[in-house]
Amino acid sequence: MMTMTQGRRCSRQPGGGSLLFVAVVVVLALSMACSAVDLGGVKITLESQRYYQFWDLTRLIYRVKGNRNPGESWWTLSLGSCVTADLLLWWASSPFEWVDEPFRGVRFDRTSKNQKFTLWLVGQWDVAETDVLLAINGGAQTFQGDMDGPACEGASIALDTISGEAVSFPAFEGVGTYPGDGWTVLRVTSTSSGWSLSHDIQTSVPEGASSSVVERILSVSYDPFVTAAGMTDVRVRYMLNVEEADLAGLPQGTYVIQITYTASTD
Repeated sequence: MMTMTQGRRCSRQPGGGSLLFVAVVVVLALSMACSAVDLGGVKITLESQRYYQFWDLTRLIYRVKGNRNPGESWWTLSLGSCVTADLLLWWASSPFEWVDEPFRGVRFDRTSKNQKFTLWLVGQWDVAETDVLLAINGGAQTFQGDMDGPACEGASIALDTISGEAVSFPAFEGVGTYPGDGWTVLRVTSTSSGWSLSHDIQTSVPEGASSSVVERILSVSYDPFVTAAGMTDVRVRYMLNVEEADLAGLPQGTYVIQITYTASTD
């Protein structure tokens, strides 16, 4: 996952107007039908899939996060017969071991409640739904589900940011409309024309502030685009629309808005 952040502050000066800057964190995500799964209170997420043409390598990054004690626990990702030992770079990947039960795949031991696992493969790989298993208490309890892993065949889709990782807004003095000082250009590369683009907004606000107000005043809009096969660039614009009723929900403090973009196939 590529994450770009910039810090901005929101403050109010006594007797003056409101000064608001919003930090936008752009999280680039590949879109998949099962990019995350919850197994017994532990969430496993495929945060990133990226192909490096220069090295002819594909990197998958998984995040395993949950409130269960990670001691004596592990998770296993199923791999098809096309994924052979010589195609996995063991020296660059997170430590793993090959297993055959309950399915053929790689097993990763957990050492913390919030952990990142990296898998490097030789060549360019797509992803598709595969089996995943979480074992806790030394294997006494297991939870099994489906999520994305290396695919032996299937459609390919990727999402990248081309420009506009950081967006800020001008100071405002009350009610009004304030455009961002730039825009984001996303690039969708797909072997199929049947894809869609969406986003999700999450906020981190200071005490006394309202997340719902921040989400309401931020407008995210896409310039017209066609969901064609091949490479498609999409421009995303940002706008703040502040009304009188919103001011009470915007006290002094630091605000962070995280926008997760997702491209998905039918």
